[in-house]
Amino acid sequence: MTAPTAAHVLADITSEMLGDHDITDLLARHLRRASASLDAAAMGILLGVSGEPLELLSATSHAVTELEVFQSQVDEGPCVD
Repeated sequence: MTAPTAAHVLADITSEMLGDHDITDLLARHLRRASASLDAAAMGILLGVSGEPLELLSATSHAVTELEVFQSQVDEGPCVD
């Protein structure tokens, strides 16, 4: 079985968001799928709202969680730029 393409993953995420789902489970599941389809070792999702610190929504590993939280705390890094 081959990994789904990024386009398929995004299409699935979009269609699932129309129903009633636990957002934490939805994000974790699709983050794992996106990571596999992009052949990424790990991924995380940070939410940015103007004037507010970045907030970690989901990550595929504890290491990513630590990196994303650190990035938010120091207000520097690729997600801040």
